[in-house]
Amino acid sequence: MNYEREFLGQPPLDKQPLAQYGDLKCQYTGVTFSDATVEAYNQYTRDFNRTNWRATQEFLLDQRHKFIHGLMYQNLEKLQLGPSVQ
Repeated sequence: MNYEREFLGQPPLDKQPLAQYGDLKCQYTGVTFSDATVEAYNQYTRDFNRTNWRATQEFLLDQRHKFIHGLMYQNLEKLQLGPSVQ
């Protein structure tokens, strides 16, 4: 996707709150993500909140989404493969 072209001229999005430790959970397994994962997730949010450029905001939201869902899929795979793989 060309973020610059897609969001040209659109106003910036509102700032977003940081996730609290213990709040991020895997939607597939219910496992609470570690503090390190929450910190990494929040870094995307901090970067998002620092910019007023809509294309950059949208890019960061997409990257944050890919990051957290990639971890969720890893949790799901571990659950499906069973305890011997974990």
